Amino acid sequence: MAGSNILKKLKLTIGCINVNSFNLSTLTGRNSKTYLKIEGVTRLRNDVLFMADCRLNTKETEWSKLMGLNMNCSYKTYANSGRDSRGVAIAVKRSIFHEVVDTFKSADQNVLLMKIKIKGILIVLGSIYGPNNNDAEFFERLRTKLTEWGLPFIIGGDFNTILDMTVGEGNLDKIGGGENT
Repeated sequence: MAGSNILKKLKLTIGCINVNSFNLSTLTGRNSKTYLKIEGVTRLRNDVLFMADCRLNTKETEWSKLMGLNMNCSYKTYANSGRDSRGVAIAVKRSIFHEVVDTFKSADQNVLLMKIKIKGILIVLGSIYGPNNNDAEFFERLRTKLTEWGLPFIIGGDFNTILDMTVGEGNLDKIGGGENT
């Protein structure tokens, strides 16, 4: 029941936070239609965007400018995506006053967690790009870090795997999945 009290306090104090999550599939790569992808993800003017498979490499500055100056909405960006593979990012609408208190970036660039203060309330925002195999240790490390910070959290991204291997139509995560599900 303590968790429901925290959620009530967050809802009353912060108000509603509208979030969305995207797999950008090589956002800034050659022939990637970067501008179209940015217009697509910002079209709904969500407050927070979680992005996976960014592959920003050397184009993080360019991407950040485009996210800050697009026709839909202006975003402040945070990334863990310095290579031409994988990578995650979070964008927060500039009109939402926020302060990043602490950041965790995984070495494999599959996790970006931010301890962030919004309207005086500390929460954790996280963008995840999960492993392509059933790597339960990845999720255990994520759970450990979130537990260590001990704050309410919102995480999004592309988790890439199903840890519940229950067979049958009762497992909604596996319906419509590929042959490995």
